[in-house]
Amino acid sequence: MKKILKKLKIFIFLVFLAFLSFILFKNFREVLYLKKKLDISKEKLAELKKEKERLEEEIEYLSHPHNLEKEVRRRFNLKKPGEKVAVVLPKEEKKEVKKQMSWLERGKNKGKEFLKKGFFKFREKLRKIFLTIFQKENQL
Repeated sequence: MKKILKKLKIFIFLVFLAFLSFILFKNFREVLYLKKKLDISKEKLAELKKEKERLEEEIEYLSHPHNLEKEVRRRFNLKKPGEKVAVVLPKEEKKEVKKQMSWLERGKNKGKEFLKKGFFKFREKLRKIFLTIFQKENQL
């Protein structure tokens, strides 16, 4: 009987120890999760503080009328009446613009040739159609 009682006490102690370990593990896991979440929140807070500081500097910069005018001109490509604006493109953009322009010029020239030839052909076909229609009406 004493052996059974002793084994029962050991079993109860082990069950209690397992239950306690489970609770501690669950709490430890939750602490780790919250710690990671806190680190992420701190990083986000630091980013937002930098953004706030940058925006405050921009507000300070734009609070001067001269700087505001300069930014409006830059962002919206505006100019004063009578003022000339020069646009300087980087080399890569220049090449792209030249390619597009040459393509457009070729397209214009081909379009003109097509219109000249095509229009005259179309006009001749239309004239023939109308002549045949009028001839048939006159025969009736």
